[in-house]
Amino acid sequence: MKQQKTLYELLETSPSATHAEIILAYQILSSRLESGVPGLSQEDMDIQLKVIKQAYETLANDRTRVAYDAVLASRSTPDKPAISFPEETKMEIANWTPMKFLSPLIASLKAIVLIILIGILLLIYRNAMHARNDAESSASVASKQAEEKVILQEYYQENGIRPGSKIEADLLEVEARKKAEERRRSEEQERKYKQFEEEGRRRADEVSANLRQAEEEARRAEEYKLQQLAEAERNKKQAEFERIEAEKNKWRFQRED
Repeated sequence: MKQQKTLYELLETSPSATHAEIILAYQILSSRLESGVPGLSQEDMDIQLKVIKQAYETLANDRTRVAYDAVLASRSTPDKPAISFPEETKMEIANWTPMKFLSPLIASLKAIVLIILIGILLLIYRNAMHARNDAESSASVASKQAEEKVILQEYYQENGIRPGSKIEADLLEVEARKKAEERRRSEEQERKYKQFEEEGRRRADEVSANLRQAEEEARRAEEYKLQQLAEAERNKKQAEFERIEAEKNKWRFQRED
């Protein structure tokens, strides 16, 4: 039959290890398992993590470690060897008396009673330690449950939603943060889009203003050109009129002469 490993062997440390060495051994083993072991499934890894965590919690606590060491000591106590009599004693059996027979019998009975008492005390001690561990475990569970209730109540007061467990509250918190991040990104995109629209509108207004100014300048230039042409046409007509008048006057003077 394969001998069951001790908690020290599970943590790969010795029974004389210090508290710091036990913590270090647990950290090394848990890191090794969490980083992945070839050929080890996720379910087996979770089971081994739970086992070494239980071993660590037992040995890291001074009270539970003392109780566990006492159990180990009781298991490692060797059985009493069978009583063998020397040859001289065998020869004296024929000369025995009732007192010679009763004395070793009484001593043996006393030893048996002492062993039974020690066994009963160890059993009582073990049961007491189990009861204490159960009480501490129950107190720890009750404390965690009370803490979880406080967290759930605070979450309900802050968000108006009553989750069924702390895990659900954590999931809701993650979902709320995700939605808040999505809302922030959406608002940021909307702000950038509005900024882009305003910038485009401003540039369009500038282009429109520049076009209007260019059209106004072109219109003024055209009006000025038309004025110049009209002025030149008037001057031309005036010159032609004056020339004609000068010809008429010249013709009239010649005729009078």
